[in-house]
Amino acid sequence: MQKIALILFLLSLSVHGQTIEGVVLDFDTKTPLESVSVIFKDRKTGTATNSSGKFRLKLKAKPSNKDSITFSAIGYSTIKVSVEDFHKNQSTILLKSKIEALDKVTVTSNIKLKPKISYEKIEPLSKGVYASSSIIINNNVYIVGGDVSHIEDINKRVFKQVSEIPEASLSDFLKALRSNYTWEKYTDNIQVYNLDNETLTTLPSQLQERAYHKIVSVNDSIYVLGGKSLSINRKREYLKNTIEVIDLNTRKIIEDETFPHQAINFTAIAYDRNIVIMGGSTKLKKNGDKIFTNESHIYNLDSGLWYELKNLTKPKETQGIIIGNTIYLIGGFNGKALKEIESYNLTFGEWTHEADLFFGIERPSLCNSNDTIYIFDDDNIFTYNTTAKTLKQFKIDLHLKESEMHYYKNALYIFGGYHVDEFSKVPSKKVYKISLKAFSSTKPIETKIFK
Repeated sequence: MQKIALILFLLSLSVHGQTIEGVVLDFDTKTPLESVSVIFKDRKTGTATNSSGKFRLKLKAKPSNKDSITFSAIGYSTIKVSVEDFHKNQSTILLKSKIEALDKVTVTSNIKLKPKISYEKIEPLSKGVYASSSIIINNNVYIVGGDVSHIEDINKRVFKQVSEIPEASLSDFLKALRSNYTWEKYTDNIQVYNLDNETLTTLPSQLQERAYHKIVSVNDSIYVLGGKSLSINRKREYLKNTIEVIDLNTRKIIEDETFPHQAINFTAIAYDRNIVIMGGSTKLKKNGDKIFTNESHIYNLDSGLWYELKNLTKPKETQGIIIGNTIYLIGGFNGKALKEIESYNLTFGEWTHEADLFFGIERPSLCNSNDTIYIFDDDNIFTYNTTAKTLKQFKIDLHLKESEMHYYKNALYIFGGYHVDEFSKVPSKKVYKISLKAFSSTKPIETKIFK
């Protein structure tokens, strides 16, 4: 099997006070390399090369000789160089393509990139579900609750059926209208997916049926937060005002009746012995419009007390993920699909506008590997490097929305969601696995670097 060690030639790299600048080129072609991640000193500061291969890394303090600079890009080997090496005029780094032969077959580095991300279908869930919430603990993904409804656009279906009947009568129309396949239900299921064995177990559940909620894990407990439930006749929806706590050791469920952040489609993050909750929608008007909130709360598990955090920059539904002590909010909805990527530093209590997606995404699926966030929705999957601030868009033939996604051992796993056919919104029970290697062999359809 050929291994390609990507070749970087660092030309004119220099250190001036608190600024490091240079250019990154391909060794063989001497052409500039764009979107190379340039990271200083353990990911504390970073940037990326522009279309000319140039970069300018601004530092808060003068670097020491032992500080390191790391260069990485998809499809390229990562290189780490000390500042001292540059002071010694060792600024030229050569990593040649390493061509290896296997069974007398020579593989070259001139590989044609694929147009779409490849994936494999693995063992499915026991029940199709969307608008659920999930958490990965060790090698198990816990998928709790969710919407299992089958929603049909009866008017569209009836119109097509009747239009295909020659000389259709009123009787034909009424007969077709009576065949309504819409079925609404939320579930209390706890589905546990073992990623090593790719097997599924469904746990006995005494949870309340809910969807559009969030779960987080702290120590050996899962906290089920917010969301909504349906009335017995399925005519009304109710916001959940309690927290259910699942003890994973005893499988017992404890109910906490104090929950000040009643909402759906909000973000919930576990941070040390705290749970941070942000945004969401709190009410549905008769005309179908939602009322959104910009409130944020933090729940300290040791004291049992709730506190207010700094408000969001705007009221909205949103999805979030934490890296280190920073929460990243991706997309969302406040009457329209949103495209902003914002970050909230829990240490300093500051909001920062990080970047913008290429278009708005209402409820993206998120996970991360180190400082790269993976964003999935419909037939698109994005990578956003939080250090280099580089956003890339790839195509993938899945066409699912409101799925759950997790990273485990150099692969992404996508669970459930819903797909839309000609007349219906149908929950999916399929599970897909994407190797991270697929990103280096696939051509992004768009790339953007944010300064």
